[in-house]
Amino acid sequence: LSPKMPPLSSIISGTFMSFSGKDSDSALKIMSLWHGLLLITIAYWGKDLGGRLLGLISAAIICIAPAFIYLRLNFTLDLPLSAASVLSLWVLGKWRLKQKYGGGKFHQAIITAFAISSSLLIKQSALLFIAPPTIFVFLIGFRERARRIQILTSLLIIITSIYPWFHQNWISIISGTNRAVIISGAKEGDPGPLNPESFIWYPRLWVTQFSNVPLIGGMAGLLLIGWKKRNEIIFSDFLNIKADNKRGSWAWLIWCLISGWFFLSLSPNKDSRYIAPMLPLISIILAKGWIVLADSFYKTWSFFPNI
Repeated sequence: LSPKMPPLSSIISGTFMSFSGKDSDSALKIMSLWHGLLLITIAYWGKDLGGRLLGLISAAIICIAPAFIYLRLNFTLDLPLSAASVLSLWVLGKWRLKQKYGGGKFHQAIITAFAISSSLLIKQSALLFIAPPTIFVFLIGFRERARRIQILTSLLIIITSIYPWFHQNWISIISGTNRAVIISGAKEGDPGPLNPESFIWYPRLWVTQFSNVPLIGGMAGLLLIGWKKRNEIIFSDFLNIKADNKRGSWAWLIWCLISGWFFLSLSPNKDSRYIAPMLPLISIILAKGWIVLADSFYKTWSFFPNI
């Protein structure tokens, strides 16, 4: 009675379908719930970083992105995985903050543990996105006596949640991963982990995944930021993942994105759907670029009040 695929999405979808109906249109309504969770999480994450406008634009980019339109209309695990993974990274980032900045609370550790468990119980590939940031935060936090009990409690929740399924299916997990990742990647001709092409494989898909206008406008704004900051030495501070300032929060977002992209690029199978959990993080960065670009246009045209 134990499925070889992680069961959480099926349990939630099956429960929902018992009320909505079992035909294809009714069944796909569950995707609206997962999509709603993703939008709410991204909107709040963007709000934390730059205010309500940044959050709204970040969510809007996800709404119109072709990649997520496809996922909303097809019954796969990638949209639930994206929602759960982004939620996990967001609450993990809030918990890692110092207590005087609203982090380090016991209930945040519990919520983080359940979010991580949910991601792992939706799809195994959540490890590629969740494991590196989680290990980093837990190792850093374990040095603080006040956080040790929170970390141990979180680990107990995660292990207790995934062990019953993992204990019954560990052989299927290994064989299924070999078939779906290694063998499938080889048949499709995807570049291997040591091939340099692996690390540009997903970025070249962004145009089709986001469409031209959101991507080009956002990138133009990011280039404008780089031009304005060209005389400042910001990289040493920006890349330091501090837990006590807004710049550190942006660094947390970028490190989550880089670590997820790096480990995903090492996977032999590079289906375009697999990068889906990273796209919402990119949407926040593109939204920031759009805000800077719009502000620059506003200031430029304000010199001509009669036009």
